[in-house]
Amino acid sequence: MKFKIQRDVLVNSLKNVNNFINNEAINPALSGVNIEIKNSKLVISATDGSNTYREIISDVITEGEGAILVKCKLLFNIVSRLDNTEITINQIDDAIIQISTQPKFSCELNLFDASLFPVIPYNYEGWNKITLTYDTIQNINDRVLPFILQSTNDQNKFKINNLKLQFQFIKFFDLNIYK
Repeated sequence: MKFKIQRDVLVNSLKNVNNFINNEAINPALSGVNIEIKNSKLVISATDGSNTYREIISDVITEGEGAILVKCKLLFNIVSRLDNTEITINQIDDAIIQISTQPKFSCELNLFDASLFPVIPYNYEGWNKITLTYDTIQNINDRVLPFILQSTNDQNKFKINNLKLQFQFIKFFDLNIYK
């Protein structure tokens, strides 16, 4: 697995993930960021044990498919200090990645076992993407969380205006909004 990405794109994504992760988690996989190449896109995922963050980046040059799990804070600290605009990350083997820029920087980083990352199935084909502000999410959370906590069903469904809000309980809950 190998990919080339613009520094600013990766830094912004890692910044989002780093704010989400609990770096003092007992399980080391929960302090890592799962970086996966799938269908020529970069999928960056992280979890704090109860919620999951996921971002898909299309503006990337990929070679091969696969997944790595690396300490997010360490990767962010290295990548954010690089001067070059294009960064190459190459998986050497199951335990090491190489981070490099042309012409002068190269380092190797140890990986976590990628199989330790909790897998949460996502299937968003045919869904319309929507963007919610922080205030809107907080408002939804304030109104919906008591309903979730009182429920004993595996799935809860109700309507808000013309949107159907569905909660899926897996290992963690996943909030899906679709028409």
